[in-house]
Amino acid sequence: MSVVRDVDPNEVPDLPALASVPLDDGRRWSPRVGQKPTHQPMHQSRLRFRTAREIAEATPERPDWTVEGLAVAGGITELDGKAKLAGKSTCLGFMAAAILDRKPFLGRTTKQGPIVWLTEENDPAFRQMLERCGLTDRDDLYVLRYVDTIGTDWPAVMQMTRDKAREVSAIAMVIDTLPRFAGLSGDDENSSGAALAAMDHVLFAAGDGLAVIVSRHDRRAGGEVGESGRGSTAFTGAVDIVLHISRLGGEGRDKIRQLDGIGRFEGIPDRLVIELGDSGYVVRGSVIDLKTAEAKAQLLAALPTERGDAIGLPKLWAEEGPLHGLDIHPNTFRLAAKQLEAAQILEKVVISAKEHRWYVSNAPAGTGHSGPKPAEASRRSSRHFWFGLS
Repeated sequence: MSVVRDVDPNEVPDLPALASVPLDDGRRWSPRVGQKPTHQPMHQSRLRFRTAREIAEATPERPDWTVEGLAVAGGITELDGKAKLAGKSTCLGFMAAAILDRKPFLGRTTKQGPIVWLTEENDPAFRQMLERCGLTDRDDLYVLRYVDTIGTDWPAVMQMTRDKAREVSAIAMVIDTLPRFAGLSGDDENSSGAALAAMDHVLFAAGDGLAVIVSRHDRRAGGEVGESGRGSTAFTGAVDIVLHISRLGGEGRDKIRQLDGIGRFEGIPDRLVIELGDSGYVVRGSVIDLKTAEAKAQLLAALPTERGDAIGLPKLWAEEGPLHGLDIHPNTFRLAAKQLEAAQILEKVVISAKEHRWYVSNAPAGTGHSGPKPAEASRRSSRHFWFGLS
């Protein structure tokens, strides 16, 4: 029978030294058996504690906005959207053009300075974006293609990008898209550990005082702002501002986008409806503003122009009516009719307390009004009201 008893460590004979084995809590085992682990502080010289007063005195009282409400110096903005559909790169291009020329972007002030841009696009596609955004002659936009980084690991890419930013006194950095440059795909993109490791190097760039803007593709199922990005939510958790750009469904809205935002600062827009024009995106208000403008155009195309032919609004969206099936609520049509009446464009004929009929008494030029027609005809005139009466 074997006997088990406690052994005094002093009774154990000397053994050859063992390799030092690291522990997760910062200690290291002694090279001799029987000795307790000892604490050896690691990277002590790199850890710097500051008081709340020191932080307050070293940081501006208000955010140092590079683009007001959208990108901040020393912070990270994430822009998410569906690949090839939402228009992330185009949105970033017009934002960059505004920063380079210190012009407003979406009605918001900007700060002027050079930009370093990492793009996954090849030259033909990227040049189209540059041309669309008026950037083909810029010498203060410094671009690194993904294809030119193949074979260089992500930490080294970011270190060289930060060095370039310092060399040219850049104030902003764009990474389009982050997972591609960080070499994350498949399971790696879904790993919170891999995502956080990739974000560490982005945080270093923000620590240099740059406004860093990264983009990510939406997951297949999409989702709300802050939840739509493909891969781990650790990406989103590490940034300061999250923006989501998406198409607004419906015919005639191919250049209209919805921009949602959340973040750690006041002044971030909750939701904007923006439209792409020749000179960039322009704010068009809210979704209600958009649908009210569309409802005005629909009413002008569907209502008669003679008082004697005036009809009630419910007949327009009834099953056989010209406005049946549109993605516009009847109350929005009623609101639009009242606004057009106030503008002396529509006139209401009171039949009884519960029955009102309407007709176009003073059609604006360019609306293409030709009496009651299917709703298809009025979609061509919605832009007039978007810029005018809405």
